[in-house]
Amino acid sequence: MEFNGELVTNYITYPADNTDLFVVYNSGANRYINLPAGNWAQVLNSTGASNVTGLSSAVMVEGTSVTVFTKAHESVSS
Repeated sequence: MEFNGELVTNYITYPADNTDLFVVYNSGANRYINLPAGNWAQVLNSTGASNVTGLSSAVMVEGTSVTVFTKAHESVSS
């Protein structure tokens, strides 16, 4: 998706942790984005802490805000 530089996302993983983060920085208007594969929970939005679970496809992120999603880290076997 292209939003003229108004939207920045970060997918953050750390092998020693059991949670992945997907952080969305949206300086534009409300818009829908596609989450990476997996079962996500929204834990932070423009009003503060939130707890919306079972997200796995397109979700609305509010304008001029930061939205944070988490999911259980999927360990990779060697």
